[in-house]
Amino acid sequence: MAVLTPDFRIAATLNGVSDFLRLAGEPVEDPGRLPEAIEEVVRRAAAALRGPGDQHCEILQANRPIAVRVAQIENAEGLSYAVTLEPFSRREPFSEVIARSRLSGRESTIFVQLAMGWVPGQIAQRLGISTNTVREHVKAIYRKCGVKSRGELIALALSGGAYPPIRVIPSKRSK
Repeated sequence: MAVLTPDFRIAATLNGVSDFLRLAGEPVEDPGRLPEAIEEVVRRAAAALRGPGDQHCEILQANRPIAVRVAQIENAEGLSYAVTLEPFSRREPFSEVIARSRLSGRESTIFVQLAMGWVPGQIAQRLGISTNTVREHVKAIYRKCGVKSRGELIALALSGGAYPPIRVIPSKRSK
């Protein structure tokens, strides 16, 4: 985890962020900043967060996928950001949506790749099938999941099937 200042500089780190970033394939050029791709996710999250305790999660494609979770926190210096990086398991977070929507094996594979931000041409090349075949699967996936766009599908995937699908999630507070 890293704590960032309001101008996105690293104020503190825990649990070997630099080591994790190296394993994830993200170069660490400036020890005072996160790699550019991760900082871009944090900046997008910062724009979407409504206040202390709000969280945002986005999947970043690196050498291996990384779940970037950003929470806005309040401390003595004002508002800051807590950033957590986790390896992302491609199928696990989507299993509930896949099961509930009754996707076939091929549809499940394509669903996960769409949720990771891939486009039909990339999926077709990876699977060794035509782009038109992928598009037909995408239509079936949209119909079975009850969505009308890739954005809705990604939101549904990231929310784990919660309705309505959400990208900004309030933090869990202990009672």
